Amino acid sequence: SLDSEILEIIKSLDKISTESSNKTNAKAYLAYQSLSVDNKKSLIKRIRILDNSIGITEINDKIKKELIYSTYPSSLDAFLEILEGWWFAKSIDNLTSRIDSIGSSELQLKIANISDSFQADNLPNHFSVQLEITDEDVENLKERNFLKQLDLIKINANSRTLKRAISDFRRAFEQRSKWLRLQLLNPDEEEQYDVKLYDYWQNIFDIMCDEAEEKNIEEVIELGRGFYMEQFAKTCPQIKIREKFNEDYLTRGSYQMLSDSKKIGWHPNYKKDI
Repeated sequence: SLDSEILEIIKSLDKISTESSNKTNAKAYLAYQSLSVDNKKSLIKRIRILDNSIGITEINDKIKKELIYSTYPSSLDAFLEILEGWWFAKSIDNLTSRIDSIGSSELQLKIANISDSFQADNLPNHFSVQLEITDEDVENLKERNFLKQLDLIKINANSRTLKRAISDFRRAFEQRSKWLRLQLLNPDEEEQYDVKLYDYWQNIFDIMCDEAEEKNIEEVIELGRGFYMEQFAKTCPQIKIREKFNEDYLTRGSYQMLSDSKKIGWHPNYKKDI
């Protein structure tokens, strides 16, 4: 019977755990010995032996063959990287009992969503989560031009507004770098995106500069602060790097990157004051 087979397995494991001199497995043997008989039975019942399972070095090639029609051949490695990250996170949730299982329909939907992000009018989003920025992060970056630009218009160094700017800057920088590294984005396309961002900024910056001509120092600072808050913080210009990529952090963060290189600014006199 199954119970008698399980008891025989337990006897064998009991012997191995007490007689083995294998130091690598010593902690596991002690943990096993601490189990009650019922817990040992439960453990044995959960063991699954997969005969003829694929070797770990072959797995990626096998998965790529399954995904071959889901994206362009040149994008397969990048596609698999995203899918693996999702799968590992789901596996941890399953192993820690946060979820009961990973359904095939859920996997199919994820593959379809990733596939859509690799189309010609879209890009994959690797940095979807807002970063937690600490006061120490702010201190370490205080010499960067994009933070000096915000200081010019009196954005408080410990404010959520400034920390969000740092988060957007980091995410946009890392995302753009990753696209280029994975050859998902053409450098010329990236350059054209920056041109579009600059043109939009230039049009409304010139209007603000006209308004600043008759203002005193404090009024000019307030004008620059309002310009930044209303046009680039509270709202986000709808300038897309690809038609279906709609993440605001990329636009806001790319503006911070342009600000860091002093190609744009928020204060009417930023070129002179930084």
